[in-house]
Amino acid sequence: MTKILFAIQNESEQQLLRDVLREQHLEMSVIAPDTIGEIDELVTSGEVDIIVTDFAFQNGGFADWLFLWQHPYVILADWEDYERLTSVTTDQTSDFVIRDPDCRHIRYLPLVIRKVLNNKESMERHNLDLRMNEQRYRELVQALPDIVYSLDEDGRLSFINDSVQALGWDPVEMIGKHFSILLDDEDVTRVSRLHVLPEFRGRETGISEAPKLFDERRTGNRRTTGLEVRLRHKDDTSHAVAMLYGSVIAYGEVNAVGFSTSGDSLGSPGTVGIIRDITERVEADHLLRQSLREKEILLSEIHHRVKNNMQVISSLLNLHTGGLVDREALRRFTDAEMQIQSMALIHEHLYQSEHFDEVEIGDYIHRLVHHLFEVYNVDGNRIEVAYSVETIPITIRQAVPVALLLNELISNSLKYAFPDDASGKIAVGVRRDENNYVHLDVSDDGVGLEPHFDCAAAETLGHTLISGLTSQLEGTLEVQGEGGASFSVVFPLDVIERSATAGSQSAPPEKGPPPE
Repeated sequence: MTKILFAIQNESEQQLLRDVLREQHLEMSVIAPDTIGEIDELVTSGEVDIIVTDFAFQNGGFADWLFLWQHPYVILADWEDYERLTSVTTDQTSDFVIRDPDCRHIRYLPLVIRKVLNNKESMERHNLDLRMNEQRYRELVQALPDIVYSLDEDGRLSFINDSVQALGWDPVEMIGKHFSILLDDEDVTRVSRLHVLPEFRGRETGISEAPKLFDERRTGNRRTTGLEVRLRHKDDTSHAVAMLYGSVIAYGEVNAVGFSTSGDSLGSPGTVGIIRDITERVEADHLLRQSLREKEILLSEIHHRVKNNMQVISSLLNLHTGGLVDREALRRFTDAEMQIQSMALIHEHLYQSEHFDEVEIGDYIHRLVHHLFEVYNVDGNRIEVAYSVETIPITIRQAVPVALLLNELISNSLKYAFPDDASGKIAVGVRRDENNYVHLDVSDDGVGLEPHFDCAAAETLGHTLISGLTSQLEGTLEVQGEGGASFSVVFPLDVIERSATAGSQSAPPEKGPPPE
């Protein structure tokens, strides 16, 4: 039963309304109070569902105060009441009916009452849905392990969830405080609009180079993501508590109810952000980098000691040559010494290099040639060396056989190509083709080789070594002996793989078929 508070002093309209309700068999009843006090008691006790009144009741005083009871109402108005109607019928839970001299308006009054009550019920359901959704979202935000916060336009916290308790804070006590209270002092100037934006004024950065801000105002793909900050514990005044790290996602141009403001009347823009705890990841990364650094030092020391040990072996061989009178024995000792020195140079290059699993072959060749000229006491003005060497990193697995191969080929040219102090030229070339094969060429314009020379069938130790090293590299050897000696070795290059975190180069292309 719908209870109508009929606050109109015209008794004929009261009776006519009762007759209409009875005639239309409507489940509505009429309560007719005489005073505002009686009305207040009925309304506050919940005895009525809707108020029907006019501007004449209590000399118009009651209609002006209808908003106090927050009840739906209908005004019975006359044509001259238009100005007052616009101020009292403000939403969908209020309406009016214009009086008709023949009282026909009373017959339509129940329709208007049902409409207003239906509007009120619809709004209550909608508001209930909003409250329930708000409660669900609030519970969801509070259940998140991440810190969720919102800032006003001045960077002060207007909301923060319970996850901030991990930093020793009570969420309630943080409302109204500046966000800098959460961060390490050194990070505040790095992530705050106040300190960062003046440096970018007048510059076009684009999305990729735009600054990352804790109190971000941008939205969409220009929002801040992946901003790493150090979080401060409330009670950590002496930095005794272990540092916590967070990754921030922040965006702006929203107000308290979630609408984009962009300069409209809803209010000034603030910031909504999420801080994810990445302390374990940062600490693991730190330990990984520390372990990697220790391994790099260890590897450097190993290569250094291997190089020193080879130098000792080379020096011992050199000492033994002091008592030799046989020229062939002396030559063999010298060759062995140079082979050891070529490998020692590899390890020297490795411990001085950024990477311990590769050797840059171009730089190595220059150092090897310089060393061979010194050992064999060759005048650089008499024999010229022409280089055509690309920058090619090769793995340590291939570096040692390549070093021995180069040592043997260049040494042979220095020892045999230019007899009787003849002048000449040695050409050393290294390149990589499109199929990821390395072409290593050593040639000279000296006396050349015997006709139909076959390196594989040669009985000398040096040529046997050249053939064996080429096989070890899974390569091919081509020899020409006219107009000087020419050796060309082609072998597949090992792929060097590095992770992106190591700051490495990308792996070279996959090996293709060997060149014709």
